[in-house]
Amino acid sequence: MAHFNTEHPHIHVALRGRDAKGEEFSLDRDCVKSGLRAVAQHFATVQLGYRTEQDATVALKRLVPMQGFTPLDGSILTRAQTLAGVSNEFSVTADPTRPGLGRFAMVREQSMASWLKTLQTMGLARADGAHRWQVRCDLETALRAMQRVADKQKTLAAHGALLSDQRLQLSAPSWRDINSVEGRVLSHGEEDGGSRFLLLEATEGRVYYLR
Repeated sequence: MAHFNTEHPHIHVALRGRDAKGEEFSLDRDCVKSGLRAVAQHFATVQLGYRTEQDATVALKRLVPMQGFTPLDGSILTRAQTLAGVSNEFSVTADPTRPGLGRFAMVREQSMASWLKTLQTMGLARADGAHRWQVRCDLETALRAMQRVADKQKTLAAHGALLSDQRLQLSAPSWRDINSVEGRVLSHGEEDGGSRFLLLEATEGRVYYLR
């Protein structure tokens, strides 16, 4: 089924049947999540060639306003520098003014710096100099939790929204800094380390991620 309800037109494919052994046909979760994408990327590259620098630049700039875990966050985690004696933060540098950068590398640094500033407004990062930030270690968990809520929003759009407004910004303060907050519970779960989190849409128009 072809869908044109997002910025990127896409197709949903439903498969059912039996394999060569006569058993019910099914695809492994990892195959669906990454294997099919890798195959599609390969054949798209064969037919269309590699992305131009302009295409890559546009793709990077699109990532900045997104709420959810993006390749920019993957790059942040790749650059993470563990801070001595600190267990809940890591350090990241993004400097578009660094000498010797090519055009695309400069755009990448600018995009990362812009996203780190956005994370700062969410409470997931804090500035530590001109081009340096301290980022919370639960960055991925918080953003993926918000992403799951957004995905449910899309799935249930025809039956009633979970979020009252998709544009609501995520905020991740420490629960110790909050005396009280009113709103609706959107989601809750457990992180890999065993600590639990809560996503709450507050009446003041923000979505809180609370550990």
